[in-house]
Amino acid sequence: MIAIRAITIMHLRLAVTGVVLPAVLILSLTLLAAIHPRLQGILITIAGIALFVVAMLLLPRFKGGSTGPAWKPSLA
Repeated sequence: MIAIRAITIMHLRLAVTGVVLPAVLILSLTLLAAIHPRLQGILITIAGIALFVVAMLLLPRFKGGSTGPAWKPSLA
C-alpha cells in the first residue's frame, strides 16, 4: 500500500529507489534478525553503518538557508 501511494505521488524511479527499496532492505534485515537471533548485533551494526554512509553521501546535497548559527550568543 505504501509503495502504491509513493508511486502515485512521486515518479516511479524516485518512489522505488527512495521508498520501496529502503523499506524492503529494512524489512529483510528485521526478518533476518528475528530468524537468527545470534546475528542481531552484527545486523544492527550493519544497518547503523549503512545509515551513516547514506547520510554522509546525501548531506552535501542539502542546501540549508542559514550559514551561521541559529542564535547569536549575547556578550553581556
